[in-house]
Formats: sequence, C-alpha cells, structure tokens
Amino acid sequence: MAVYLEPIKTALIIFPIIAFLITLPYLIIEYHKYGSVPLLRSVIVYTFVLYLLTAFFLVILPLPSREKVLAMPTKVPQLVPFTFIKDIIATTNLSLKNPSTYLAFLKSPTVYTVIFNLFLLFPFGVYLHYYFKKKWYQVLILSFCLSLFFEVTQLTGIYFIYPKAYRLFDVDDLMINTLGGMFGFLMTKPLTVFLPSRSELDQKSYNRGTSISIYRRGIALFIDLFIVFCLATPLVIVFAGKFSFFFLYTSFLLLYEIIFPLIYNGKTIGKKLVSMRLQIEDGKRFFALRLIVRQLILYLFILNIPTYIGYLSKITTTNLLFSFLILFIRVLLIFYYLYFLYEIFLNLLGKRKDFNYERITGVKNYSMIYLQDKQNMLE
Repeated sequence: MAVYLEPIKTALIIFPIIAFLITLPYLIIEYHKYGSVPLLRSVIVYTFVLYLLTAFFLVILPLPSREKVLAMPTKVPQLVPFTFIKDIIATTNLSLKNPSTYLAFLKSPTVYTVIFNLFLLFPFGVYLHYYFKKKWYQVLILSFCLSLFFEVTQLTGIYFIYPKAYRLFDVDDLMINTLGGMFGFLMTKPLTVFLPSRSELDQKSYNRGTSISIYRRGIALFIDLFIVFCLATPLVIVFAGKFSFFFLYTSFLLLYEIIFPLIYNGKTIGKKLVSMRLQIEDGKRFFALRLIVRQLILYLFILNIPTYIGYLSKITTTNLLFSFLILFIRVLLIFYYLYFLYEIFLNLLGKRKDFNYERITGVKNYSMIYLQDKQNMLE
C-alpha cells in the first residue's frame, strides 16, 4: 500500500504550488465567462486538478536513479490483450465456494493491480460526465487518450529523461483504464445525486455575476496595475533622475485609466477580462467629464493617500501655524483613508455595492454579464 500512498502524499505537497499558479488565470476565466466564482465550482475544478496530479504521480512515482534504470533489464511492451486474466488464473486460487480464499485473492498483486488500474480513471469519467457534460463516446475517447498518455510516459522513460523505460507499457492497462473511465461515466448520476447540475451551477454563477464583487474589482485593478507597471518601467529607466518613479507611474496610470475607458466604451484591459465596464447612471450626462473626475479622485488621490501622508510627515518647520496646518491635513487624510477602508469592509460583507467616489461622480462599474444573453448556452 505504501507504493500508492507515497505518490498521493507527494501530490498533496505539490498541489498548493500548482493551485497558486493557476488561481489568477482561473479567476480571470470565471469572471470573464460568468461574472462570479461560486465556491462549489471552485472546489470541483481544484479537486479535478488535484486528481489529475495524483493520477500522474501514481503512474510515474517512485522515481528510480538513472544508474538503477540502466541496470534494469529492458522492459518489452506487453501488447497481448487480456494477458491479465491468464496471470490472475496462474497466480491465485480463488474458489467461489470457499470464502476463505477471497481475501488472499484480493491481496494478490495481479488482482489489486487490475483493481487499481480500473479505479485510476474512474474519477476522470465522473468529472467529464458531471462537470464537463461529455457524452459517453467522448468520455471513452478522452479516457483512452489519458491512459495512452500515461502509458507513453512510462514507455519513453518520462519522455527520455531516463535512458529507457523503468515501467512496463501494458495494453491491458490501456484497456482497463479506459473501462474505468466509462465505469465512472455510468456511476456519475448516483454519485452526484445531491449536487446541483452543471446547468444549475452556471445559472447560479450568472445570477451572481450581474453584480460586481470587491474581488472582481480587485482582479481588474491588479491586471491594470501590472500592465501600467510594465509600460511605465522603461520610462522610469529613461528619465531616471529627472522625474520620480511615483510621478511617472501615477501619471501613466491616470492616463491609462482615463484614455482607455473613453475610447474603449468604459473598459480597460483588466475590466474587459473580468466582464466589467464603467458606465454612468441612468439619466445623467457628461460621461467624459464625470469619468475624469472619478479617476482623479481614485487614482490621483485615494490610492496615493499613504504616500501623501508619508511626504507630509517628512516636512519640518518652525512655523507653528504651518505645522498645525500640516497636522490637520494629515489627520483629514488618515480619516478619509480609514473611511475608504471601511467602505471596502462593507463591500466585502455585501452591505454596500459602491464607493464614495462613485456616488459623487455617478460613474460606476457595471457587469457585462446578462442572463438573457446566456440563456441559450444553458439549454
């Protein structure tokens, strides 16, 4: 059993790294398509990734040394179908009339290896049928392809990392794995009877996606900030010493956040990727002017409040009135910033959907997810 537990343990150790790497692309895809990321969908997707990782490690681990592989006799592929039946008959003494032989039968390597290969792709068939809504013939083909990938990985010594195969390519494994995937397909409905259907998951996602969450805003902002950082860095290098990084970056960010929405129908690249756009409230005009004011408040003022407070704290003066004025401005900035953080907290709790600068200007984020446009996809 240890030979199976070690790959599972390794997969559990590696999985957090894989999960970290795929999280941002996964969030972008989900927000772009559905406008929200329900917990159950995320659990299904991440467990599917964990399952595939575990299955792969079960196929290739434990990894021997190159010296040990070189010392191994060359493994000739087993290409005769149903050889496993002959092996089971030759190595076991099962008697249906004698229950005492059952346990010994199941403990035989030729038997539990077949059982392992059968169940290796069983979850694959369940995931394909339940979440990916694949037909039986698609599950058959995909299960065969995944099993073939595993067998070729073994045949080539993990694609020639090793000088030769350290595990046997077996056509019976290919057949049994594929059968396991089909078995998973057949057992999907009884196993997922208490779970919502994929269509219900999508409908719930679309329902939630019509509103804008703080997490969705955050992903869009992160993407836009990263793009601006990449674009502004060459300017910082060119104009180093003439202008500060803060000045160049803030100027570039402000221009980006004003020009893009004006020419791209209220969208920046980040907002486009998560299906959001800036839009003026019904009945109000002067979008361009209101947009400029909104972006000045947010990107020139609010997001830079900690920097302004830092600058003010460095000012030293002997003028009592001027010192009091600086202190007063610092206190106002701190209180306003705390109020901004308080609004973020309320947004996290779902008690407030917009922010002060949006209420002032009337320019808010709106979702580009519309249920009526998605209904046909769900049917």
